Amino acid sequence: KCYNLVVQKLSRQTSGLHTLPKGTRRTPPLPGTPVFLDPRTEDPTAFLTLDFANFKLRPTKGLSYADATRAAYTVKVLSLNDGPITQARNTGFGNICYELTEYLKRRNLANPQIEARMRDNFRKLQHPTVWQEMKRQSMHPRFADVFLLAPEVLQW
Repeated sequence: KCYNLVVQKLSRQTSGLHTLPKGTRRTPPLPGTPVFLDPRTEDPTAFLTLDFANFKLRPTKGLSYADATRAAYTVKVLSLNDGPITQARNTGFGNICYELTEYLKRRNLANPQIEARMRDNFRKLQHPTVWQEMKRQSMHPRFADVFLLAPEVLQW
C-alpha cells in the first residue's frame, strides 16, 4: 500500500539524522496536531489520491484544509512525487494493464486456475498503490472498460 512507500521514504531520509548518544533520554514530540500523515495510525489512501495523468499523489478532494495541507506536506517532504517515483508508478500501471489484458484474453477458457494465477500475479506486483487506486477510481476513462468487462477483478 501507499503507507509502505511513505514509511520507506521516511526511514531512508531520517536514518542516521536523529541518532542520539547511548543513554540519552528521548523526549516525545510536543502535543498538538501532527504535520505528517502517520501510516501507523491513519490510512494514507484517505488523504492521498493518485492522479493518472502524471502519476503524482494529490490530496484527496473534500479534505479539510488542515488535512489537505498535511497530505501535501507529507508528499513534498518525502519527495513522493519525484521523477523516478512517478515513472515507476507509470511503469507499474503499464504492467497492471498488461496483466489485465492477459486475463481478459484467457478468462473465457473456463479454467478456474487462470483466475487464481492472475490474482496471485496481482499480489506480487511492485506498485500495489497503483492497483488500489485503479480499483478505487474504477470508472476512470483510461481503464473503466476493463472493469466493466471484468468486474470480478475489483475483488482482487
